[in-house]
Amino acid sequence: MQTAIVTGATGLCGKALVQLLLEDNTFNKVRTITRKRLPIDHPKLEQVLVADFEQEEPLKPALQGDALFCCIGTTIKKAGTQANFVKVDLEIPVTVANIAHANGVPQMLVISAVGADAAARNFYLRTKGSMENAVKQVGFAGLHIFRPSLINGQRDERRFTEKLAMNLMHVLNVLLVGNLRKYRSINATTIVKAMLKVYQAHQDGVHIYESDEIEKIVSAAS
Repeated sequence: MQTAIVTGATGLCGKALVQLLLEDNTFNKVRTITRKRLPIDHPKLEQVLVADFEQEEPLKPALQGDALFCCIGTTIKKAGTQANFVKVDLEIPVTVANIAHANGVPQMLVISAVGADAAARNFYLRTKGSMENAVKQVGFAGLHIFRPSLINGQRDERRFTEKLAMNLMHVLNVLLVGNLRKYRSINATTIVKAMLKVYQAHQDGVHIYESDEIEKIVSAAS
């Protein structure tokens, strides 16, 4: 029996991933760890509610399985402060990674962002890069980091600026060729399909996938 653990299951990519994993036969159980219950029921779905991700003890029993899929992410605007953003996009992924690894979970698949770099001047990219560096040190047999550009999809909350950017990116995508292809916007469903395909390959080591590589993984499997 294989168990997938999903953190960030209430977000755009997280919800798409949960739905995909429930429909696919790779995992017999899909365990979500969230602050609020998902409005779905399925025989394979196990929902674990955690009030505070800073408290490690309640997380330990839930972070046991065959793969940790980390889709946690927010925006600085939604977080309110840079400190809150760091808690969500850096500290929580690192916390769940450490606990899962200690529990013997062999694979971690995590969504970062194109341009992530711990030495970047941009706060967002610097935070994502710091998260990547931290989870690399955890010691998973297989660590898979996905770096999408702007993610397309239907979100619950309205983000006017992001919607405007997505519309603009639809126009710019055709101009982003060669080494610039990794900056093309990408659908959430494409990202999660690639995550599942990568897990199924069971590759050890640290692997990083930019947006264009994520597209290729899904296209090759079609």
